[in-house]
Amino acid sequence: DIWNNLALLHMAVDKFEGASKVFDAMLANFSHYSDALSNLGLAHMFLDNLPAATRCMQTVLLRDGAHVEVLNNYGVALMRQQMYAEAVIFLERAIDTDPSQPYVWSNLACAYSGASRIAEAARAFKHARELDDCNLQTACNLASQITAVSPSETDPVARKEKLQQAEHLFSRVIKEVGDYSQAWAGLAALFRTQAELEGDDEKREKLIFLCMESFSHAVEADPSQGALWTQLGLLSLGEGDYQKAEQCFRTAAQRDPSLVAAWCNLGISLQLSNKASEACQMYVKSLSQFRDAYQVYNNLGNLYRHLGRLDEARAAYDRCVELNPQYAIVHSNLGLLHVTHGNLDEASEAFKRALVIDPAMDCAKSNAVKLELLRAGKVTEHDDKMSA
Repeated sequence: DIWNNLALLHMAVDKFEGASKVFDAMLANFSHYSDALSNLGLAHMFLDNLPAATRCMQTVLLRDGAHVEVLNNYGVALMRQQMYAEAVIFLERAIDTDPSQPYVWSNLACAYSGASRIAEAARAFKHARELDDCNLQTACNLASQITAVSPSETDPVARKEKLQQAEHLFSRVIKEVGDYSQAWAGLAALFRTQAELEGDDEKREKLIFLCMESFSHAVEADPSQGALWTQLGLLSLGEGDYQKAEQCFRTAAQRDPSLVAAWCNLGISLQLSNKASEACQMYVKSLSQFRDAYQVYNNLGNLYRHLGRLDEARAAYDRCVELNPQYAIVHSNLGLLHVTHGNLDEASEAFKRALVIDPAMDCAKSNAVKLELLRAGKVTEHDDKMSA
C-alpha cells in the first residue's frame, strides 16, 4: 500500500511516467495486486498509451467484473478511441453496480451522446446533476457533448439552438466561478466548431479570434495544464501559424513532459516549418520516452517518406501498425509509400484497409480515387499529388 500511495502521489502532481515505473515495480513482485494494475492503466491513459491502458483494465475486469472505477475508466478509454457503443456497455454495468456516482453518470451521458443516443444522454446528465447539483465539471461535460454532436444536426435552426445552449452553460460556469479553465477551453472548442460550420469568411475569422481568445483565457486560468497549451498549439497549427504552434507545443511539453500529444505535434510544427532535422530529432527523442507512441511512429514515417528515406519510413509505419492496427491514417500513409515504390495493388489494399477502419476518412477516399486515375493513365503521380 505504501508503494501504491507513492505512485498515486506521482499521479496527483501529473507525474504519470514516474507513477508508471512505481506501479511496474510493484506488479513485478505482486502481479495479482488489482488496484495497482488498475491505477497503472489510468496512468497509461493519461500518457495517451491507450493500448497499454486497455490491457491493464481488461485484466482487472477479468478478475473483478464489478469493479466500478475500472468499469468507468475502461469506458472512458473506449470513448477516447471513439468506441462509444462499447463504452456504453461498461459504463451501464458500472451504474448497475453503483448508481450513486455522479461522475459515472456524466461519462455514461458522454458515451450515449457519442453513440447518437441523445435522449438517453440527456437523462444521464440529469441524473448526474441531481446527484451533485454543484458539479461544474458535469455542466461542462454536458456543454461539451452538445458541442460535439451539433455538427451532425441537419436542421440549421436546431443546430444553432444547441450551440447557443452549450454557450450558455459554459458562460454560466464562468460567471459563477470566474477563471475556470475547463469552461474556457470548452467555450473555445465551441467557437472552433462554429467556425468550421461557418461559410462566411468574415464571420469565420471572428469566430477563430474568439476561439484563440478563449483558449488564452483557459491557459491564463491554469498555465500548468499542458493539454491547454497543446490545444492552443493545434489551433495555431490549423491557422498556419507554425512558429506560434511550435512555441505552444514546447510550453506544453515543459509543463507536462508526459503529454505525448505535445511532443508529437511539436515534431509536426517543426516539420511544417521546414526544420526537418529538428523534427526528426524530436520524434526520435519522444520515442525514447514513449516507446509505444504509435502516432509518433506514423509522423516519423511521414517525415522519412518526404525525405526519400523510404526503408526507414516503411519500418516506422510497420511499427505503428504493430502497436495499433486500427489507426486508419497509417494505412493510408502506407498506401502512399506503395505508390512511391510503384506497387499499386498494395497501395489499393492499404487505402481499402484505411476506409474499412474509418469510412469517413477524406484523404484515404481521395487517394483511392487518384490511384484509379493513375492506373488508368489519366494522371501521373506528380500531376495530381496524393494527400497524407
